[in-house]
Amino acid sequence: VMAGDQIRFYIPIKGKPVPSVTWEKEDSDLENRAEIDTTDTDTQLVIQSADRRDAGRFSLTLENDSGTKSVGINVKVIDTPGAPTNLKVRDVTKNAAIVSWGPPNKDGGKAISGYNLQKKEASMRMWSTVEENLYKTTYRVKTLVEGNQYLFRVMAVNDIGVGEPADTIEPIMAMDPVEPPQPPKNLKITEITPFSIGLSWAKPDYDGGSRVTSYVVEKLPMSAEFPEWEKCTAMSATRYTVTDVVAHDEYKFRVFAQNVGAISEPAETEPVVAKEQLFAPELDMSSLHGESVTVKEGTNIAIKIGFSGTPLPKLVWSRGLGVLRESDHCLTKTNHESTTLFIRKVQKKDQGSYSVSAENKVGQQQAQFNINVLGRPGPPVGPVEIEEVSPETATISWQPPLDDGGSAVSNYVVEKSDNRGASWVYVSAGVKRTSLKITKLTENASYIFRVSAENKYGVGKGITSGVVVAKHPYDPPSPPRNLKVTEVNKESAVLKWTAPEDDGGSELAGYGVEKRERGGQKWMRAVRYVLKKCEFQATGLTENAEYEFRVYAVNAAGNGKPCDPTPPVRIVDPVSPPQDVRVTKVTRASVSLHWYKPRTDGGSRIIGYMVERMNVKEEKPKWVLVHTGVINDIEYTVKGLISGDRYQFRVTAKNAAGVIGECSEPTPAVVCKDDIAPPKLDLKVKDKIQVDEGETIKLTVGVAGKPDPDLAWTRGRTTLMKADRVRFEMAQKAYSVIIKNAVRADSGTYVLSAKNNSGAADVKINVTVIGKPSKPIGPVKVSDKTPNSCVLTWEKPEDDGGLPISNFLVEKCDMKAPGQWAKVSAAVRKTSYKVTKLTANCTYMFRISAVNYSGAGEPLMSEAVVATWPFGVPTAPGKPATSDVTKESATATWSVPEEDGGSEILGYIL
Repeated sequence: VMAGDQIRFYIPIKGKPVPSVTWEKEDSDLENRAEIDTTDTDTQLVIQSADRRDAGRFSLTLENDSGTKSVGINVKVIDTPGAPTNLKVRDVTKNAAIVSWGPPNKDGGKAISGYNLQKKEASMRMWSTVEENLYKTTYRVKTLVEGNQYLFRVMAVNDIGVGEPADTIEPIMAMDPVEPPQPPKNLKITEITPFSIGLSWAKPDYDGGSRVTSYVVEKLPMSAEFPEWEKCTAMSATRYTVTDVVAHDEYKFRVFAQNVGAISEPAETEPVVAKEQLFAPELDMSSLHGESVTVKEGTNIAIKIGFSGTPLPKLVWSRGLGVLRESDHCLTKTNHESTTLFIRKVQKKDQGSYSVSAENKVGQQQAQFNINVLGRPGPPVGPVEIEEVSPETATISWQPPLDDGGSAVSNYVVEKSDNRGASWVYVSAGVKRTSLKITKLTENASYIFRVSAENKYGVGKGITSGVVVAKHPYDPPSPPRNLKVTEVNKESAVLKWTAPEDDGGSELAGYGVEKRERGGQKWMRAVRYVLKKCEFQATGLTENAEYEFRVYAVNAAGNGKPCDPTPPVRIVDPVSPPQDVRVTKVTRASVSLHWYKPRTDGGSRIIGYMVERMNVKEEKPKWVLVHTGVINDIEYTVKGLISGDRYQFRVTAKNAAGVIGECSEPTPAVVCKDDIAPPKLDLKVKDKIQVDEGETIKLTVGVAGKPDPDLAWTRGRTTLMKADRVRFEMAQKAYSVIIKNAVRADSGTYVLSAKNNSGAADVKINVTVIGKPSKPIGPVKVSDKTPNSCVLTWEKPEDDGGLPISNFLVEKCDMKAPGQWAKVSAAVRKTSYKVTKLTANCTYMFRISAVNYSGAGEPLMSEAVVATWPFGVPTAPGKPATSDVTKESATATWSVPEEDGGSEILGYIL
């Protein structure tokens, strides 16, 4: 029988009394595998879908009081082969390995035509093909990568197909064979107690060509009646404490080194008794050659101190009165017999007292030593004092350095810089004392000075002075501040200012005032004497002329620099400030103002206004004009303000004569902020919507919030944008998305997100677009062919159209009449169907469509199928040859045909 076909035995039975019936088969559980039905007159065994497990001999036994009767039936199942046997991997190198195997126990009723060999890296999931259609059962794989681990599997192949795989269980590593390493070195017993013995060793000199991966520790209990070596552990460290020992028993120990491919000869200890052996710690300071270590700055040092003691003492390093803090610069390393202090590139800060203590339960010992660092001296003790200054000289002084670098200071180096340290010039390199008078300075130039100490190891770091100006101790004063014209009429102007920040080191004598007409180049004195107060009324001015004014301060050093001049001021009667300036509206980015005309216009009509603002939150608030030109109205909205900041505003009038009047009083400070409310969304449709393909989707949500929130529609991770099928509407505080000609891809969760500066909200709507299902997943598989039938198999479609698949429509087309499709069945529930009533040797095509409530979807087409058996007539046997001829008989022999037609040869006709 073919795999997948039914096996059915029907056998009539008889006997008196009625016999008992027993069906049997080796290597098979017939109770679970077969359906057995027995009556008084017959027995029947049925296996619905045969496979290679069902091949073999079935036995039927009848038994009653009169006797027993048995019959056997041999069954051959045509199937794919079983798994190959005895799979092995040998002769592994860094890039190749030999894989061998045996034939499968079951060939599936067909001769094995070859084998497929595959491999994969142990860490990967996918198999790759090494070779197909191998005729031998041994193959050398040459495509391995050194250091990778691999698994292999082999499948047998016959005419039915590829059989079950046989897999290697453990991965192999691609590497050349290695030699055993040498034994571990320096195997020692480091600690002995009644209940444990400590061991230590070093790596072998030769690792056999592969890294040592572990060490195997074994013990030999000498006190046992029949001593045998016992494994204690396998580990990668080079120290181990054996704990499973008996007090006062004698033991020997040995350690093996093991690499990837081999194990070494052992290193053994002398016999030792497990009993307490205690020694107080001892420190060996012989490597120091005294109680101090002297090193030159910048060198590396390593101070090694040996120790001993049982049990192994605990080592603690200290510096000064505290525990030593380790770092990349200063660290310690300790093994079982010594401890070493490492200091990289010794610095001055490393100088001092160091100690190490060793302690166990027997006692304690401590050793102390000093590290002296020789080098250049430290910086002199500052600050650099400036004792006398003139336009040409300066006298400086300092104190000797605290650290002379281990050698006496021989002299000091003094330098100067007139560009704030960008470059330095030597003043003197041989100063013996701690003070110096520096000459040849440039008057009014700024200098800084640097002083460094020098010993036999070189010049140390220097200290610098503050900035020194080569001049007398006082200067002319700085300019006066805040000069303003406070009053103007057609004959005079009143000026006011404040004192300068710096009086130059000398008391102020007073102030001078200068004036000039607009466009003029020469400044003229407005007063010929020194003013004692910070205000002045300039008189004798020309009506309608424009003037600028400036003021300078005077002290013993002379006249200081004048302040910046005032803006040009027209000498006319004044324009009064606008009236009742007030704030009418505030948002987070703007403020609206309103005011009334000034009471007096300076003798000419008012042509406009100027609005200024001041941000009170700024570190140095100042008035800023908020527009260009003039404003012709008595109201204005100031925009571009910063949300949350506090502002004041003032307004100034300008008349047709060009006179700018006085500023209004500033408004009270206002904070820029909106009336705020977080977004709120009100769903105007159901939260779950179904629409048919081709219809229009419209989703509407009510929106509220202050300020108006930013809105965005999304589906999944995609933000919806305006397109041919998609548009948006905003009407009566409701926001809608409209999608025309809906398709299945429009299904999903739609989210409207709203956000403003006081919060965020979103609302979700699940939309399902209903349509016909997609094409079933192919290809269409054709099996169990006969001249009148075949079995079709396919997979469900990826998209069910939003509704459950109710059935499948199966159709056929006789290729003698292409395009004429006939319904086979419209009620197929599963994804396979047996098509019957075919015409032998005719060619057919089949198509399958999935059906839901919306109708039948796109069909899946099969390849052309010929209605015939899967096997044919065998070819002719070889030419017969006769032998053993007598008058009554002859023996004929011939060879088997080259092709069996796809089925086993049943016999020959002679």
